[in-house]
Amino acid sequence: MEENLNEKNTVNTSNNEKIKEKKFNFDYKILITIILFLCSFIFLILPAFEIVLTNGEDNVLINLYNLVFGVGINDFNLNLDVFALLSFIFVILGLISYLISIFIKDNKKNIPLLISSLSILIGIIFYVVISYGIYLFNPSISSYPEFDSLIISEASFISYLIIQAIILVLVTSSLKLKKVLFTTREIAEISMMVALAVVLDKIKIQVGISGGSINASALPLMILSIRIGFIKGVFASSILFGVITNIIDGWGIQTLPFDYMIGFFGYAFPGLFYYIFSKTCFKNKELASLMTSFATGSVCAFIIRMFGSGLSSYLIYNVHDIIEILVYNYIYVGVSALTCLALSLMLSPAIKRINHLFPLKRDYMTI
Repeated sequence: MEENLNEKNTVNTSNNEKIKEKKFNFDYKILITIILFLCSFIFLILPAFEIVLTNGEDNVLINLYNLVFGVGINDFNLNLDVFALLSFIFVILGLISYLISIFIKDNKKNIPLLISSLSILIGIIFYVVISYGIYLFNPSISSYPEFDSLIISEASFISYLIIQAIILVLVTSSLKLKKVLFTTREIAEISMMVALAVVLDKIKIQVGISGGSINASALPLMILSIRIGFIKGVFASSILFGVITNIIDGWGIQTLPFDYMIGFFGYAFPGLFYYIFSKTCFKNKELASLMTSFATGSVCAFIIRMFGSGLSSYLIYNVHDIIEILVYNYIYVGVSALTCLALSLMLSPAIKRINHLFPLKRDYMTI
């Protein structure tokens, strides 16, 4: 009896030791990622631009915090740079989402990790655009009496981008996703819906002479994202539909990254919101989940399309008046978004029925 009791005690103590080991076992990748996030904020202190004066002395150094908060230096009065501010906000959002993912259960980590990854990626895009947009929000720099030239500090920009790229890899590697596999039915459905979007893209009201038009091409792509999920929706809308319409429109390959790939990226967001809402707010309320997903997804699609088209106007078409860019793009992007939103809400009951009649078994967290 005593021997049995001793054996049980030794087993219990060994189990307790294992529990303690697990309790104090810390994932060093998490620590490294948080440190790199903090380092990225420190790197924003480094000079990103140098204003060279004609006298060759007293050159003015500008860091990203000066642009984010619109802080003047010496006799220069800097305005708030929207691109710098948005880059800063999205990096903070990425950090917050990543910290949230640390403290929740394993089976629910994917949503904050995906939000964190998207935030970092969007923050990187805005950061890259800062060098193009500094004159957009601060035209007074070149009009300064002693202004000679503006030099971009490549070391600061490249160092920051490398840190952000490493963070993006670390965060996305924490996503627990299975392989993205396309079934035969999904391939057929993607082909039909993208073809329908291409046809609807040609039934349009032309706005201006530089390619803007009001149409309902986003509708089948938004429905498709609900059916096949966010990741595959990005492939269908941003890559497949984007490349096809770029070739057909004939505005040149230089417009592909901004007007098409970035611009159409937002059409996949209803699929992401449908996954989130159907798992959280609207369990067993599919119609409410569908309608809310279309509404929030349309807002995201509008913002991203405005951003992509705005970049194209500024960088390719050399339109440097921010008001003119916003007004022109708002006319056709805004009306198209409202049209697709109204149609998607009307079709939500039919889409609900289709989802029941022809369910698609998604192969990775239904994102």
